[in-house]
Amino acid sequence: MMRLRINELARSRAARLFALLQLLAGFALWPTFAHAQCSLGNAGLQTLSLTLPAQISIPRDAPVGTVLAQASVSDVFDSNNPTGVWCSSPVTAIYANQIGGLATSNYVIPTPVPGIGYTLTGNGDAVSTHTASLPASFFTSGCGQPRCWGTIATPLVLRLVKTGPITGVQTPLPVGRWMTLTVGGILAATVSVMNPVQVIGQTCSVTTPSVAVTLGPVPAKTFSGVGSTSNDMPFRIGLDCTGVTTNVGVTFTDVNNPGNTTTTLSLTPDSSANGVGIQIVAPNSSVVQYGADASTAGNPGQLMLGTVRNTSTNLMFGGRYVQTASSIHPGSADGIATFTMSYQ
Repeated sequence: MMRLRINELARSRAARLFALLQLLAGFALWPTFAHAQCSLGNAGLQTLSLTLPAQISIPRDAPVGTVLAQASVSDVFDSNNPTGVWCSSPVTAIYANQIGGLATSNYVIPTPVPGIGYTLTGNGDAVSTHTASLPASFFTSGCGQPRCWGTIATPLVLRLVKTGPITGVQTPLPVGRWMTLTVGGILAATVSVMNPVQVIGQTCSVTTPSVAVTLGPVPAKTFSGVGSTSNDMPFRIGLDCTGVTTNVGVTFTDVNNPGNTTTTLSLTPDSSANGVGIQIVAPNSSVVQYGADASTAGNPGQLMLGTVRNTSTNLMFGGRYVQTASSIHPGSADGIATFTMSYQ
């Protein structure tokens, strides 16, 4: 009897131990049970692949926000063989940039290359890094399908955007996943770039950094009143744009009066003449407006001269005197201007 009682006790303890192990196993499996409230579609995750130009040349002074290149991809959703993730309870959706950090306030997402970001638009709406809470109702209404699946809307357009200065040859933009969408802890969609992209910052070099223009002796009788001018004396600015295609601009600045935004260059303080100023005539025969010493695109007074493609060239200008007052006092009449090139 004693022996039987001992054996029963042993079996009872073993049974309690087994029940405890089952309970612990149940707790251990609880996260998997919650995870199972979401499921991946029969066709697996949505994969969106894009091909960008293999090489992108960026003019030095192109403004921030300039779109440098773009690619698009479309995806036809099949409700009978869906991609993406479906969930039966509220979940979190995470859009994550796989090649950099978080997007800026204007939805520009950083890349590893300084000065280059990218934007994504899905069916016209911005797709950017963020975390969203999706109610259970999200998966059952509003998409025109028996079920709504967590995917990225298409057509999807990826645009490379200038975000800062770019000079020289940069490390190529990476191949592979750039953006992922995770829904309820399950990878639902990926956006990938299929080819490396070489980024090259473009610039030209000035071959005539200093230009002296002699307007020559001009008789006072040459002028007939305010606004009348002497003959143009040609001069050139040389550029070497070998290997570069860019829109070239130039701004002339009045050294004696940097705030001058008129078309008349002031005379130097040591000039003895008065009643005259100096004009610069552009290649298109217009009179140059002076402006601030800056290469920024759209700088006041900036004169756009056209596109230069892989060549060395001379930009031809003219200099002349212009009568600025009703009477002219003869003497020396000198002016000094600087020029700042812009490559856009």
